Amino acid sequence: MPDPERITVPIPDPTILTTEQLRRELANLRELLESKLEGSIKVHDEKFRGVEARFMAGETALAAALLSQKDLGAAHIQATTEAAGKAEATFTKQVDALGIRISEIKERLDRGEGSTGGQRIAQTDTRASVGQMMTAGGLILLAISIVVSAVALHH
Repeated sequence: MPDPERITVPIPDPTILTTEQLRRELANLRELLESKLEGSIKVHDEKFRGVEARFMAGETALAAALLSQKDLGAAHIQATTEAAGKAEATFTKQVDALGIRISEIKERLDRGEGSTGGQRIAQTDTRASVGQMMTAGGLILLAISIVVSAVALHH
């Protein structure tokens, strides 16, 4: 072992200086890491606030769209109900009008209006048919007489 009297320590003691310098550098490193960590935390907080704001805006827009759709659906149901009521009233009026018309026709048939009118039409049709047959017969006789006259002239 070396002699303790022979060991000399320089002044200032480098061990103490090295230790102080190491402590100072560790403090600087700590301060640097803490500031970087705080900066990262701030950046992440801002990003989360941005995401939260977008989420809230989307949620608000969705709520507004659903409310609008609900109002539109209610208006559509109301309009459809009103249209159905109007269609029902119109249909009822048409059925009533047809009932009145049927009653009128029944009354006319009961009075005999239909049978007399029908007989007159039948008589008129018969007279027209007979007249047409007589005209056709006359035309045939005329054609025969023309043919006979033409044959007699050639001989």
